[in-house]
Amino acid sequence: KLQGNSSYGKTLENKKRHRDLKYCDETKADELINSPLFSSISHLNENVFEIESFKKKIPLDLPIQIGLWVYNMAKLKMLQFAYDLLKNYINPADYEYCEMDTDSAYLALSGVELEDLIITEKREEFFENQHKWFPIPARMKFDRRTPGLFKLEFKGEGIISLCSKTYYCFGEAAAKLSCKGISKRHNTFQKTDFMDVLENQASGRGINVGFRVHNHQVLTYEQTRYGLSYFYAKREVLSDGVSTRPLEI
Repeated sequence: KLQGNSSYGKTLENKKRHRDLKYCDETKADELINSPLFSSISHLNENVFEIESFKKKIPLDLPIQIGLWVYNMAKLKMLQFAYDLLKNYINPADYEYCEMDTDSAYLALSGVELEDLIITEKREEFFENQHKWFPIPARMKFDRRTPGLFKLEFKGEGIISLCSKTYYCFGEAAAKLSCKGISKRHNTFQKTDFMDVLENQASGRGINVGFRVHNHQVLTYEQTRYGLSYFYAKREVLSDGVSTRPLEI
C-alpha cells in the first residue's frame, strides 16, 4: 500500500519549487549572491554560508496524468458510492455521513448492518449488484485486495468528527483515531479530548517531539501544537454544532 501511494503521489510533485544548495566561504558567497539565480543566504558560522539558488533548468518530466487520474477516479468512486448506491437503495433518513476522505467514508446508520436498511422493493436489485460495491464473503481472500470495493474499516457505537483527518471512533473494539499534524505516539488522546473541543468550541492541543539540526548540533525539541481543531472550512456548520451543509460560494 505504501509503495503504491508513494508512486503516484510522486508524479504530482511540483518540481518548480526545487532549489540548489551550496556551502561556501565568504569569497565564494559574494560571487553566488551576484548570480541572477540567487534566492537566499544563511550564515551558518564564522566563515561558512549556505546559498540557495534557483535551478537553471527544471525538466518537467513527471507523468502528472497518473496522479491526476488516480485522485479524480477516487473522487468519482466516492460520488458513485453516495449517489448510485446509498441514495438509490437506502432511505436518506436511515444514514448520515460523518466523515469522508479520499478513499474512505464513515456513516452513522439507523440499523446494525447496511444490508438491513435496503429499501424493500429494491433488495433483489441490490443483492444482484452487491459484488460491484462490497467484497463477497465466499471470496473474501480475493475481494479484500480488489481495487474499487468498499471494505469495512471500523464498526462501533459512534464517531466524533471535528474536521478533516481529525476524528475519534469508539465502540466495543479498540478506538480508532486520526489527528493529522500531531504524533499519536507521544499523545494519549481519549474520547473526552475530542468531546471537549466539540462542546467548548476551542481547539485542543498536543505535543510533538523530534530532532532538528541547529549550529551543527542535533537537538531534540518539544512543540505544543493546536491539532484538534474546532474550525471546519469545507462546509458550513449549523447552529447545532454537528450538522453541516454546502458552502454558499
